[in-house]
Amino acid sequence: MKEENEYIVLCHFTAVGKKTIKASNPQEAKQIAESDESVQFDEIIRLTDPCYVDEILLRKYDEAIEHHEHVEYKSWGAE
Repeated sequence: MKEENEYIVLCHFTAVGKKTIKASNPQEAKQIAESDESVQFDEIIRLTDPCYVDEILLRKYDEAIEHHEHVEYKSWGAE
């Protein structure tokens, strides 16, 4: 039987998300949401486009010494 590897996939995507923002009016809430680069969403409702892969990390396991290392594969377009 073929051994399966474990990969960590890092990607970016476009999504519809929900965040609760405290503001005095809708315009202020919109301004806060659009200006905050570190927005932590309460919920990601759905993806609107496919995920675009930036990096793939292969987790290699050496069971003899119980050690793992990350091997990084970057896509050609990620810079």
